[in-house]
Amino acid sequence: MYLLIGCDDLGFAILDEFRKRKVHTVVMDESPKRLELLRRLGMKEDETLILDLKSSSPFQQVRMESIEVIIVNLTDFEKIKKVLAALNAIKSEPRPIPLNPVVIVRAEDDAEGPELKKLGASEVFSANQLLAAATLGAIDKIKLRVSERRLDKVLRENWKLGRLAIILQTNPDPDSIASGLALKLYAKARNIDADLIYDGVIGHPQNRALVNLLGVDLLNAAEVDLTTRYRWFALVDVSTPANCALPPDQTPTIVIDHHAVPLSEVRGIFVEIAPVAATATILTTFLRLSGIEPDPILATALFLGLVTDTMMMARQFTSLDMEAFQYLNSRMDRTLYAKLTSPTLIPDHVDLFMRALKSSKVYEDFRFANLGEVDTREAIALVADSLVGQEGVNTVVAYGVVRDRLYVSARTSLASIHLGNLLREAFGEEYAGGHANMAGASIPVSWFKPGKAGLKRRIDGFVRRKVLTAAGVKRPQRRRKRKKAR
Repeated sequence: MYLLIGCDDLGFAILDEFRKRKVHTVVMDESPKRLELLRRLGMKEDETLILDLKSSSPFQQVRMESIEVIIVNLTDFEKIKKVLAALNAIKSEPRPIPLNPVVIVRAEDDAEGPELKKLGASEVFSANQLLAAATLGAIDKIKLRVSERRLDKVLRENWKLGRLAIILQTNPDPDSIASGLALKLYAKARNIDADLIYDGVIGHPQNRALVNLLGVDLLNAAEVDLTTRYRWFALVDVSTPANCALPPDQTPTIVIDHHAVPLSEVRGIFVEIAPVAATATILTTFLRLSGIEPDPILATALFLGLVTDTMMMARQFTSLDMEAFQYLNSRMDRTLYAKLTSPTLIPDHVDLFMRALKSSKVYEDFRFANLGEVDTREAIALVADSLVGQEGVNTVVAYGVVRDRLYVSARTSLASIHLGNLLREAFGEEYAGGHANMAGASIPVSWFKPGKAGLKRRIDGFVRRKVLTAAGVKRPQRRRKRKKAR
């Protein structure tokens, strides 16, 4: 979460950039009129707070433990000093993990810079520099630099005997696997042993190739007693227990992710959720800041994670993503990368894809592919991956029955759809989840009672109705009123 102190015209322009990047920002300003304008534009009351510099504690309304970056956008030097003094007082308070937000200060005069840094500013920018798009990248970089120091301190000063469980997202992709490997290397440099834990399946051929060619030792959560074997947990490329194997009653020590989630749902001693395109960017930056050189194999894995999450940098990325891209590109093993990007397709998958393409049906911008009974869950995900973009359809929902459960895999290339939210609304929080462009659901077949129509047709109608209703394409069905007996 970012805190913007002072929302004049320059502050409003900065806020607009943060909102475009979906960075959760709280604004403090001395003017009630400015705050009221922001509320009319859609900001909440707890995101628009009055700045009372006469108070001994002007930040008492703010959840300071959630603030990662503070922008002090004031023109009065004396007011800036009061703000920095109040921040220093808060940071000096005893806490389990000391507050150490990045503090960016606007300076009207370059000569003020040295004094402002002595007073606690992490960096000082002029008004023109704050308006430059490059400054956003600089803020991100400073934030990760401070964050890496905090992570190092957590590991060095608070660690006790015991192994670290690095828990990946359910059905881990290249970004998740590579980022987990990078954190394992970072921990090993501090004499901490760690295991990589996953749940779900590693089904996509590229993901299996990554595990096989790199010789990655992944442990399936179903075969490990997480509650007794490990004392410490790190979530990588996932930030809540909803989409990973972390036991619900466990609080993770470390959370590192790039997916935007409500901070109220995130728990952890160390939390870094950065507005970048891939978690691989965060871990690559941490390794560089810590002076750890990844070997060509790890560099290749991180490069693959970055390019797959950004669709070869075609999707929106930041200057930090580009820095990581260039850094890893110069260190990767190109022969290994070629093997990873050309995994061999299993013939059964090709047949399944052709069958799905012929039998699938299109409604509005959705393609639905009912695969019937399927041997493995990963085959459904593979078909969903393969069907995106076929014949101009940008959103695919593939589904099939594996033993006693119906599995749904959805993919989209549209920025206007958040598939994770869509499937949660369609099937319920307990049965569905995922990210903006990739999501899934797992539903008991026992939901479908015997009827005149066969199971495949009943599933077809159920999935299409639920998804299209959640997407607003169809109206919710009304229950028919029973006729009263005469």
